[in-house]
Order: sequence, then C-alpha cells, then structure tokens
Amino acid sequence: MDMEGIQRHPLISSIFYLLLCSSFEFAATKPRRRDVQTGEPDILVATGPDLQILQVPNSGQPVNRTVLIRSLQSITLVDYVFRNHSVFFVHSNGEDETSGIFRTDSRRPGRMPETVIDKDLGTISGLACDWRNAKLYFIDKDRRVIEVCDIEGITRTVLVWEDLEQPKDVVLDPIIGYMFWLDADFESPRIERSGMDGSDRTTVIDLGHAMPGSLALDPLSMALYWTDNLLNQIQRSDYDGSSHEAIHGVGSGQLLTGLTLLGDNVYWSNTGSIRAIKYGGSKKRFVAGRLDNPLDIKVYSGLVQPLYNTQLKSQSEPNPCEINNGNCSSLCLLSPVQPFYTCACKTGIQPKNGTCSEFPEEFLIFAQRDAIKMISLDTDDLTAQVIIDEDIEGAVAVDFDPVEMRVYWSDDVKGAIESCKLDGSDRRVVVDGGLVAPDGIAVDWISRSIYWTDSGLDRIEMSRLDGSARRILIDEDLDEPRAIILDPARGLLYWCDWGDPSRIERASLDGTNRTSIINTPGGWPNGIAIDYMEGRIMWGTGRHRKIETSDLEGANRSVIIDNPRQIFGFAVGGEHMYWTDWNTNTIERAQKHTGQDREVVAHFPDLMGIKAVTNDILDVTNACSMQNGGCSHICIYKPSGVSCLCPAHMELSRRDRKSCIFPGPALIYWADNQIRKVSLPPEPEDVRTIVEDVGMVGEIDTDAREGRIYWTDPDLKTVNRIFANGTGREVLIEVDLKKPMGVAVDWMGRNLFFTDEGTAQIEVSKLNGSNRRVLIMDRLSGPKSIAVDPKNGYLFWADWGNVASVERSLLDGTERIMLTISCPSSYLATDPDRHRIYWVVPRDNRVESADMSGRDKWLLLDKRLKKPTSIVVFGDDIIFANSRKGEIEAADKEFGANRTVLLGDQRDVTGFAVLHSSAQPFLFENPCAFNNGGCEVFCLVLPGEKGSMARVCECPLNKYLNEDGKTCSDFSNYLLVSFNNFFQRIPIDSSQGQETVLPLRLPEDELIQAIEYDPVNDRIYWIDATTRSIKCGDPFGVTPEIFLDSFPDIPDFTPFDIIIDPYRHLLIFSEESTDTIAFVHLELRNVSGVLFQEIDKKPRHLGLMPERGRIFWTDAKWKAPKIMSASLDMKYKFIQYRLFGHPLSFTLNEGAKRLFWMDPVTDGIEVCNVEERYRNAELMNCAEMSMTVLRKQTHSPHNKYLQDFHCGTSVEKELVGSVSGMTVFGSDVYWGEKDTNTISMRDIYGRGKVGVFREHMVGITDIKAVYGELKDDFLCADGAGCSHLCMVRFRNIVECACPKNMELSDDGVTCQDMSVCDSDQFECGSGELVCIPLTWRCDGLDECQDASDELDCGDDGP
Repeated sequence: MDMEGIQRHPLISSIFYLLLCSSFEFAATKPRRRDVQTGEPDILVATGPDLQILQVPNSGQPVNRTVLIRSLQSITLVDYVFRNHSVFFVHSNGEDETSGIFRTDSRRPGRMPETVIDKDLGTISGLACDWRNAKLYFIDKDRRVIEVCDIEGITRTVLVWEDLEQPKDVVLDPIIGYMFWLDADFESPRIERSGMDGSDRTTVIDLGHAMPGSLALDPLSMALYWTDNLLNQIQRSDYDGSSHEAIHGVGSGQLLTGLTLLGDNVYWSNTGSIRAIKYGGSKKRFVAGRLDNPLDIKVYSGLVQPLYNTQLKSQSEPNPCEINNGNCSSLCLLSPVQPFYTCACKTGIQPKNGTCSEFPEEFLIFAQRDAIKMISLDTDDLTAQVIIDEDIEGAVAVDFDPVEMRVYWSDDVKGAIESCKLDGSDRRVVVDGGLVAPDGIAVDWISRSIYWTDSGLDRIEMSRLDGSARRILIDEDLDEPRAIILDPARGLLYWCDWGDPSRIERASLDGTNRTSIINTPGGWPNGIAIDYMEGRIMWGTGRHRKIETSDLEGANRSVIIDNPRQIFGFAVGGEHMYWTDWNTNTIERAQKHTGQDREVVAHFPDLMGIKAVTNDILDVTNACSMQNGGCSHICIYKPSGVSCLCPAHMELSRRDRKSCIFPGPALIYWADNQIRKVSLPPEPEDVRTIVEDVGMVGEIDTDAREGRIYWTDPDLKTVNRIFANGTGREVLIEVDLKKPMGVAVDWMGRNLFFTDEGTAQIEVSKLNGSNRRVLIMDRLSGPKSIAVDPKNGYLFWADWGNVASVERSLLDGTERIMLTISCPSSYLATDPDRHRIYWVVPRDNRVESADMSGRDKWLLLDKRLKKPTSIVVFGDDIIFANSRKGEIEAADKEFGANRTVLLGDQRDVTGFAVLHSSAQPFLFENPCAFNNGGCEVFCLVLPGEKGSMARVCECPLNKYLNEDGKTCSDFSNYLLVSFNNFFQRIPIDSSQGQETVLPLRLPEDELIQAIEYDPVNDRIYWIDATTRSIKCGDPFGVTPEIFLDSFPDIPDFTPFDIIIDPYRHLLIFSEESTDTIAFVHLELRNVSGVLFQEIDKKPRHLGLMPERGRIFWTDAKWKAPKIMSASLDMKYKFIQYRLFGHPLSFTLNEGAKRLFWMDPVTDGIEVCNVEERYRNAELMNCAEMSMTVLRKQTHSPHNKYLQDFHCGTSVEKELVGSVSGMTVFGSDVYWGEKDTNTISMRDIYGRGKVGVFREHMVGITDIKAVYGELKDDFLCADGAGCSHLCMVRFRNIVECACPKNMELSDDGVTCQDMSVCDSDQFECGSGELVCIPLTWRCDGLDECQDASDELDCGDDGP
C-alpha cells in the first residue's frame, strides 16, 4: 500500500503514525529467535493496544518483551504461521464495532502492518491460521458465519452459516483436516467440529451449564482444551468429545482470557499475567506478569505447527493442495476425507467442474443508504458482499445491466445516478445535476438506455446509459412517482405513484400512450416488478401492507401476501419475489405465485431498493438490440416498430427520421398567450407552439447548450424554463418575487440574472433557480429588461422608474455607470463582438444603439415603427417586433438598412431570443468556462487587465465567501426579524451574507406576534395572532405547518409568547385565556405538560436560561406587575423584580446573565443582572442590581441627554420609541422601534450612544438573535432519558422531573398522572367512585363502576 493509500484508510493511517512515533523504542528492542527445548516457550500476547512476543528466561530473570505492534485501540486476537514468520492479528474499531485482519513480520517489530481484510467484516471473534496450507479461518459473530480466505485475503468463502448463535474461537488441525469452534450460546453452549472445507459438521460436546471462553488443541495428541469462566476451569477432551475431564489446579478466581498449548503444557492468561500447568500435574507456575489485559495468547514455536503426524499413516503424505493447487482454479481446502481436499470458490460462486466463474449467475443487488451490496442466489449461504461503499451518501434505487455487468444506483443526497462494475471497479457518474429525489431507476439493457423517476421534480426522464441524450418523457399529472420498471419485449414502462391518488401507470417507452392501470387509494405503492415469463406485474404497498399481482393490463388482480410490514424495494426473479422492509430491517423472499415459503434473507439497517438478477431476463430482446435499431441516439421499441428519439437540445432529421441533428437557428418569442419557435430565416409553416396558455411574459432568453428557454411571468410572479422540444417545463423561482420582468442567461458561468420591478432589485441564481443572490438593490425603482455579456463581463438593464435609464455594471453588480437617460426603454440586446448595446423606446417608436460605455450613440430606426417591443442581435442583423403592426422585422445592425418583414400576423409580440450555438459561442478564454472557475457556487466573469478576463466567486444569500475566495460557508450570527406576514434575516456582520427575505409564504392576513428559533433542527417557530396558533417552518422552505393550535384543558387557546429549550427539545409557551405556562416536546408532541398555573397570576413574556434550567416570566397582574423566576419544575420560585408597569417587550441573555425589558411607565429599556447568588440556600433576586439603559425624554421635543440615578447606577438616557421585539447579541441589545421603523442597538452595559442598526423596517413585530453553538457536554442534552423534564441540580446531579399534576414513577425517569388515592387505596379506572380500600381489590365484587378492581385477578388474588 502506497502512502496515498495509507492516508486514505483511517485505521491504517492511525497505525502508521503511532508506529512511526514509537520507532526508536521498536528499534531498541530486537527480537531473538530460539527453538524452545527447555524452560518456557516464546508467547505471542495481544494486550489490547499492543502485540508482543514474550521471551521467558529459564531462571527467574525478567521477561524480555518484543513489541511488534504498539498503541492501537484494541488488538483482540492473534495467530501465526511460524515457518514464514507471519503474525496475523485482529484489530477492532471501537467507533463502529467492526474488525480488520492484519499481518506483520515477527522479525521486524514496529513495521507497518499489512491489511489482509478490512471490508465486509463485523466483529471477529475467532482467528486461526492453517499453517500447512496457507489459509486464514475466522469467525464473524455479527454476521454469524465462519469464513476462510487465502493468506493474502484476496479470495474468501463462507464455510458455516447456519445455526450459529454466539460463535467464538476457532482452532485447526491441518494434519487431519479438522476445524473446531466454540458456540457460547447461553441456552446451549457447545463445541462443534467440521472438516476444514466446512463438511461433516457435528457437535463434539454439549457443555451444559457453562461459559466457554477460549479453545486450543494439540494436533499430536489430538486433544481439545477450553476454558470455562463459570466454573473457573480449564477442561479437556479427545477430538470426539470422549475422555472429558477438568484440569486440576487452575482455578484462580479471575477471568480466563486466553489459552494455548505446547505438548503437555497448558498456558492461560488472566488479568495481568500468564500462568501454566503441565497436564497430569497439580502445580501451576507463574510465567509472566505486568500485562495490561491480555486478551489472547499463543505459544510461538514451530513445535506446535507440525506438517505431518507420523502416528497417522494416512496423514503422513504431502499436503494435497501443494501440487498445482490440487487442480483447483481458486481455493483448495483441506478435508478429513479422501481425497483430503476440496475445491472451493469465493463467496457466492458455485464451482463447476473444478473451476470458478468471476461472478454468480443469479444474485440480488440491494441498496443501503451508504452502500451497494450483493447476495448470490447460486449458493445457500446468502452472504451479503459489498460492491461499493465509498462516497455514497443517500442510495435509493438500484438496477443492473447484464450486458456489461454494471450496477446502477441513484443517490438522492448527491442528486446523482452512478454506476460501477459488479466488482466495484470503473465507477462512473451517469447523471449529475438536475435531480432532486431520484427515487426509481430502470435500465433498458437492450436499447442501452436508463429511465428514472424524480419525486422532487415530479417527472420521468431517460438518457443513454452513459448519461448522454437526456430528455424528459413525462412531467404532467405526477405527484410522487417512485419505482419504475421496464418491459422491453413489449415496449412498455410501468411506474408507481404513491401520492394522491396512489396508482400504478403504464406508457410506451417514449412516454406516449399513458394510462392508469391500478388504483391503490392511500396504499403507498412503493415497489413494482415484472414477471417477464408469466406476463404479470407485481407490487407492494407500504401503507396497505400487501403484495399484489395483476396481468399487464391491470386485470385479474389478487393479493399474494397480506401482512408485510413496510415494503420499500420490490423485485421478482426466478420462482421468488424479494422485498426490503423498513420496519423489520430485513430482506425477505417468498414463492411468487403463492406467497408461501416466506423467509428472511438478510438483516440490514437503512435498506432501500432491490434488484433480482436471474437468467430469464437474458431471454428478453427486441429490434433495438441490433445496431441500436438504426437510431443515432435513442432507440425506442414499440409493437408497431422502432422509433428514434433525440436529446432535448437536438431534433430528429426529417430526411431519415433516425438521425438526431442540431437544429438551425430559431427565434423564440411570445405572442397570443403562447411561447413560439420559428426557424431563421422563418417560414410561416415553421412556426411552432412550445408553451400554451402563458398569460404574460416579461422577457425571454435561451440556453443553447441545453436547448432550454427561460422566461419571466410577472402575473404569476415566477421565473420558468422549458426544453425547446416542449418538455420539462419547470417553475424555477416563485418565492419572494413581486413582479419579475427581465431575464438573461450567462451561458458560460451557468447563471441566471433577473429583475424584479416589484421589489426594485436585480438578482442572480444558478440556471436551475437555486442559490439566489441579490446583486443590486440601491438606486433602482423599476428595473425591466436585462442583458448579460459573458464575453466582456458586463451586465445591462433598463430602468423604467423615476429616472428612465439604461445602466451597466460588472457581473457582480459593482462599478455601475449610467449609459443613457431617455424615455423608458423596454428591451435590450447586446453585440459582444462589436462592443455595442441596442434598445427600443416604445413610446417614441425608436431603436437606438451605443457602445458599451454609453458613447457613440446611434439612432438606428424611427420610421414606420409602431410600438417596437422587443429586440435581439443575430449575426449582422437586429430582429425587432413592430408590435402594433403584428410584424417581426429584421434590419442591418449597423445602419438600420435593409428592413425586411420576417413574419406577419403575430399579435402582441414580445420577448425575443435566438436559440442557436452561434448566438452563444463557447468562450475558451472565459475564466468560468471550466470547473466553474474553481468557485463553489457563482463564478462571475469580469474585465481584466489589458483586455484579459478575470473572475470573482460569490455565494448565495444564505452563505458568505470564505477567505480562500472560492468556497462558501453558512453564517450563524444574524438577526431573525418578523414583520406582519414575513421574515427577514439580517447578518450581524455585513461581510457574512446579505439581508434576505425568507421564502416562507404566509397568508396576507397572518399576523406574526412572537418568534423563536430552534438551532438543532434549523426551524423557525412563531405565534400567528390571526389563527391563535403556533406555527413552524424551514427558514428556506416554502410551506409552513401548524405546530400547535390546541392544548388539553384550554378551550380557547390563545398563545402569547414562546421560547425554545434547545437542549431538552422543548417549546415553552405562555397562554392568555388560562394564564398558563406549558410546554410541548419539539419532536414527541405527545410529551407535554403544564409548568405554571396559579390563581391571580398572569404570566406573559418569557425568558430562559436552558443550561441552568431556569425560566423567567413577566406577571401582568394589573396592580402588582413583576418579573418571576423559577427552575423549570417550579422549584426555587421567587420574585425577580417588581415593576411599575407590565413590560411591552422582554428578553434574556444567558451569557451576560441579564434581563432586558421595555417599561411602559418610564418609557425606558431596563436591565437587571440575574447573576446567581446564594443566601441561606435560596436564590437572591436582582432588585438591588438593576439599572436603566435607555429612557424616553417626555418633557422636551428634543433628544436631550438626561442624567438619572437608579439604584446607585448612573447612565445616559436617549429617546426610545414604541418597542416591538428585543434581543441580545454579544455585548449589544437590539430592539425594534415602530415609531421610527428602525432596529436600534446599544451596549448592554449602557455605554456609548444609541446606534441605528437598520432603517426602513416597516411593520416589524419581533426580533431574535441567532448565534453560537450548543454545548456538547450538557448533562441534560436530549432529555438525558427523562420522559418530560431533565434538571441539573447542585453539584451537577441530574434528576428527572415532571410537570404540574404529574409525578415520577418508580423507575425515576417516567412521569405518570398523579394519583388521587392514598397508598392503601385502589384507584378505579372510571366512574363516580374513584378510590376504594385496597382490601376490596379482587374480592369477587365489583365495587368500581367499571369493574376495574376485579381485572387481572388470579386464583390467589392480584
């Protein structure tokens, strides 16, 4: 393994560097080889972090220790092959409880160990070396299998896989060909034996009531030894279980961890030492001590690894696998029966005539979220093997191409479809981009195409298997399309849609002839498969929990299985059907006709799609199998014959209807509520409607590279796109738009620029509408048309506002200049080659031009024009709309000469764009041309020095640019501001992103009263005063949801304020109609309770110190308003501060330990230090530690400074308006002022003067500072197991607590309803009689009205 490989593998990397750091010590400890004839032998010891060889002197001298491996996490097992000095060990990874097998050289301590096996392993509980035949045997107790592999770990196969409960410790006798292992099954512990090829399995001895630990054998005396930690003994028997006896003199009262032999000498390890005893003797002896937790030991000597047993004539012959590998093509394994060897293949492969194929003939492929795996159906062990598990984030669907033996899968986290060979090699990205939720994929192995569903975009697409020739097939009337399957022989595709209505549909392979064949209302059809031979479809429903079948028309429907739990993936192969179950985390199978013989194939978490690959699919063919049916790109088979399709940006040749060609130049425009396309030069018969029923278009542009058309719709307030062939219509942007008008495509940077006349700003996004950023928002009043020049790095726009003008900036919005001031100009067009810009002036019926700096202005046309509305430059001409005449004309772009009417009878024409590569040439010199210029999101080209081009990277509105100038990061310090019916996010540091109106869409009559933020789940919560409910939503989502609109025993639910405890995951609210403080768990909404409710108390505003578990609230009692404080369980409750009037706004900062509020009597913002101090074991209130930060001047119309002495503290006062919302960030307090429509700020200690943080904040209702990270070590994180409330008491003692009217149950963590009966009484379940004497329980008489006192009574009472 090279250094790059070492760094890529975290386990090997950690081993390497730990060994490197210890190399001097290794070098100083040189091993010495010796043949042990007298005294103690050398002993290999696995001590957890270290692997050592102990060399024990003959006389009481110190033990010499050679450290082979040092400072790993957990070396648990060891064995060796003495003749080639190879030491093998198992290292367990504590993070995911998996193991790896490694090898080192006993002569070279401290060297980097070699990896033998580190994939497809659980916890290894047994390891043994076949020293005679160079094989490794090991037990995987998690997967409950015993495997063997060659000494290099390349070829593996499973030997034993059935009836293994707690397998551990495997030992070998390669002379006879036996393998022994322990099964520490609690109910039936035993020692088992089989041949080393897995044959002739038998139980050697049932151990009865025992705790077997380690196993060893002596091949010369053919004896077994094992430890029993229940009896603290070492026991012995012959190979057949006879002569069973205990070795006397061993017991020490300590756990026996390891066992090994040398002749009659038995060695064992326990805590810290190794001891020995001679078989037949009675005196044990000390061998070595000062060992840290020896987990495994092995006598290291050639004497215990003989190659022959001269006492057995049949086994004195040479190793039968030594000569030509026993004529086996793969593994040659020793066997106890003639010919004393067996040929074996790698796992999942069935040998044929002594040879092994590369792959199984029939198998399952299935997806976990982070891996793609395979199970062979050729062999009985059904062992799962990893195909690929690197860089997979969210695998969903899988399929297989039997022609090239490639696996395909979709990843909904990466938004990609990928493939690799069946052995995991040659990984390729098939589709990367333009995917949201690719839930289903299907490979057409005949026509070499792939189909997929996207439930995020609600469409079905296809492409060639290499991802080329992509096109959309179906994008209408789809709700939640999921699984998809193909029937190439009949030219059909089927898919299931689990949305509303749930159904299964069918169409031709080109998306035509669509029909619904199965209705499953509310059933959630998740998986679908075709039985090609029987001509039937089969599917599973997740909600109805059924597996059903019908013929291909949807008739003759029947239920096969009526009780699966939660089906997701479904497949049919051979005589079986297979499915993945989310509820049981299993892969199951059953007979496909009857549902009988149902069994679990495998257990795995996060199971997703599944594919059964069987021989019958190879018999399916059609006319596309020969030379792609003559098609240049996509061949579609139909029963009527072959038809050819083209990718979205190409069209089928009219000459042969088989070849795809790039279309010639075309003019795209809007007229008569349609977006139309006409070739250039146009012919009337060439006019084609692309989109119908488009009520209004602001502007149109194109992207020739993908063959797409982009347009704005100011009436619907959307930015849209569609392929030029009329497929793939999408609404790209529909949030936070008021009147989108202009749109322009940066075809090099793959960016989309657009204007919004309603918000008076210019924005940019990626071409798919993602990652929006506001470029320009100052000094704009009515931006309309926009044009981009990627060649020169300029952006142009026309503003119809207060000053009608045409302006220019760089693509990043900087260096603005005004090119012209004139009557409103509606549309712009650029000529990058001649550095000119053109525009039309509809009111004056003119077409004008200037160079890109605004000089050298020309009047091109002003005659015979009737309201020109659109213009575009193409070649040597300008093309413009003479709207009143209903004509599209062309003229020379330099002088306006040679006017020609291209097309007539086109009413209300607007929005010109040319679709052709010549209009958008690839600019190799553009810095954004390759790899997005190295930018993570936006690459914006700029003019460079001396005519060169430069670029700048930018980030979307929710991120900021890092110091590397390329990558983006989320910013965490900002103010969340609510207005009547929308939210805005304002970064504290202006360098970290832009002010953003969040896309949450709220009703116009909504009135946001109070807001909170959940930093754990990144969600906003607010009170809607209109509906009197608590709502929530993703800050960058669109649709909010109702979190809480009712609460037990509160008929007229009216929430006043909310706070969130991020550690305990609680939303706490105050409620006006019942004067209550209560809470609801953020995820477990059935976990709720009342915290505070007292007569004549009116809790309103809330504050929280979550780390201290303290809650603060204002009491709005008219004559005695105050601030109260208590622990969350309402212990240590006291008055924090007495007020003159009830606060209008209130906030708390835990870091500064300060309360802030707006006092309506003093018109000031008051602050109170809530530092915790103790007096007689009670919390002291803060009345003596308060001061006024700000106070409104009421005696003078001027903002004079006043001097005020309040509680001994002198501070300056300034004018404060009506406060709506208050929050603290760092050392500043921020508040909203309704009178001035501002957000103001000041130091929390009253230093300095009031500053205006933001202006023009009209309609502000609340503000919340979002910042910082949560503590990782908080003792009550996630509730710490408490059902309701977790409290950290004095000295960090964690206690569970309960809300009002509940009490802790006996388990100390669960809250239950508080009993109303005494301890000597029984509480009836219901009825007028509540409590009865406990002695009446189970007396044969029904004293309780519901007879609950006589339930669960046995013969002897309850």
